[in-house]
Amino acid sequence: MTTLVRVLLISVMVSLLAACSIEKHRQPAPVVSIIDKGTDGSISSNKSTSKASPVIKHLLQQARQLKLNGQAPRAAAVLERAIRIEPQNPFAWHQLAQVRMDQKNYSQAESLALRSNRYAYQNKVLQKANWLLIARVRELKGLKKAAERARKKADSLP
Repeated sequence: MTTLVRVLLISVMVSLLAACSIEKHRQPAPVVSIIDKGTDGSISSNKSTSKASPVIKHLLQQARQLKLNGQAPRAAAVLERAIRIEPQNPFAWHQLAQVRMDQKNYSQAESLALRSNRYAYQNKVLQKANWLLIARVRELKGLKKAAERARKKADSLP
């Protein structure tokens, strides 16, 4: 091998090793409170999200704060990121449904709330909140009978 090739190989290897050794610094995520309904109507639960990673808990809290601050597009982006990380988290789907409803994207809001219910399993509080959101969306779309059916499903839950 020529000296130039050796020097190039060594510099490439050193660059790769240096890139592998870079360490990212992370701060611990804040803990979400036990079941409560925020002033914006959002629902959170440590009990039900306790299996969620600290990253997801942090993203859900961040999205709630962004929504409260009137930054719905940023809140939606944060929630979409949470869903990419943990696609079966019903709280992320529910919060995104709320954001879409606020953005007047009613069809997507209904679809997202139904998806949240698919993952909510035994969480009757969240299921009820989803059905109420669906009823509200259907009312806004002018579907009174469909809204009433959704409200009856919500009322059937404890």
